[in-house]
Amino acid sequence: MANEPFGNQLADLCRAEPTRAKWVFVSNHALGLTLGERLARDGCDWANLRFVTPLDIAVRMAAPFLIEQGINPSEEPLGPALIMRLLLDLPAEGGYFRPMAEHPTMAEALWRTVRELRYAGVRAADLPSSAFTSAAKHAELVALLTAYERHLDAQHIADMPIVLEEAGKHLDWCPIAKDDLVTETPHTLWSPLVRMFLDGLPGKRLRPRTLELADVHLPVRDAKLAAPVEPVALKAKTDAGRLRFLQSPADAPKPRSDGSLDLFHAGGRDAEVDEVFRRIFVSVKPLDQVEIVCASDDYALLVWEKAQLLGWRVCVSTGIPVVRTRPGRLLLRFGEWAGGGFAAADLRRLLQSGDCAPTAFEAPAAEAPGVDAPGHAEPGPAAGRARTPDTADGA
Repeated sequence: MANEPFGNQLADLCRAEPTRAKWVFVSNHALGLTLGERLARDGCDWANLRFVTPLDIAVRMAAPFLIEQGINPSEEPLGPALIMRLLLDLPAEGGYFRPMAEHPTMAEALWRTVRELRYAGVRAADLPSSAFTSAAKHAELVALLTAYERHLDAQHIADMPIVLEEAGKHLDWCPIAKDDLVTETPHTLWSPLVRMFLDGLPGKRLRPRTLELADVHLPVRDAKLAAPVEPVALKAKTDAGRLRFLQSPADAPKPRSDGSLDLFHAGGRDAEVDEVFRRIFVSVKPLDQVEIVCASDDYALLVWEKAQLLGWRVCVSTGIPVVRTRPGRLLLRFGEWAGGGFAAADLRRLLQSGDCAPTAFEAPAAEAPGVDAPGHAEPGPAAGRARTPDTADGA
C-alpha cells in the first residue's frame, strides 16, 4: 500500500499487535471492506482488526435499554415520506415550504435538513429565529421539527441521534475495552453528536496517519469534527507519488518517467471510460486486480453500466441504485401499470421492456460450477471495483 500512510499504519499495527483488539471507525461499511481487502491482498493478516461505524457500536450499547423502555431503535419507519406527511398536516396558509410540497425533491431536502439538525443536537426549541431571514421559514421549520419529535414520542421510535445520546449513558456496555487500540479514518467530518460519542468511548487512541499535502488548507470544522492526525511527509519515489504536488508544482521533484503515471485526454465521460476499459483489456490483468477510482457516484454508475455491456462482473463500493436493477425497473413499471388503472397498453409495455420475460418452468440441468441457471451467473467474488474516494488518502 505504497504512499498510503493510513493503510501502512494499519498493516504495522496488525504485525506488531496480532492478538490485540483493534477498532477502526469508518464512515460506511464499504470503506471498511475496501481497507480490509487491500490489507489482505498485500498479504497482511488483519485478524482482530475490526472496521465499524459509530452507529454499529452505539446500537449495541443503547438498544437493550431502549427496548426495555418499549422504544424501537430503528429508523426504518422514518424517512422523506414521513416528513412529507407531517408537512402536509401543517396549516397551508402562511407556510413557507407547504406551497412547494408537490416538488419532487422537497421531501428529500427536508429530511436531510431534519437529520442534520438532530445530528447536531438541535431540537425544535433550540432553533433561533435570528438564523433565518424569513420568519415564515423559521416558524414552519420549527413546527415541522416539533411534529417530528412528537411522532417519535407517540410511536415509541428512536432515531439515530437518540440512540447516540442513550449510548453515551451506558459506557459500561461498550464492547471496546480500555486496553483496545482505537483509531478512525483521517479527516472524516463526523456530526457533532457522533464526535461527542466517539470522544467518550474507552480505549487507547491512535492518531491516524495521513499524507502531508503541500498548500492544501483543511476546512475549519476539520479541527472540531475530525480526529487529530499525524501528517507523514513521503518522498515522491514514483511519478504517481508526485501527484501530491498538484497544489505546489514548483516544489515537485523532476519526473522519473517510470510509467507509474499516464495521462490522456478524452472527449467526454463516455470516451474517458471507454479508454480506461481499453487499457484494462490491453494490460491483460485479472479484473480482481483492477480498481477504478471515480470522482463522483455518476461516474461509478457509468463504469458499472459499461461493464455490464461487456459482460464484466464488477461491483461498486457505494452499491447500485435499485432502479438500475431488473427487479427495481420491473417494480416501477408494475406501479405505473397499477397507477394507470391496469390498462392493457401499460401491461404490453411492461412485457415488452425485457424486464419481465416469463418462460416455461423447467428443472435445471446439471450445470458447470458457478452457474445456477442458463445464462445466469452465480454471484461470486468481486471482480473489478468502481468506487468514489472516501478519504483524502483514498483520493
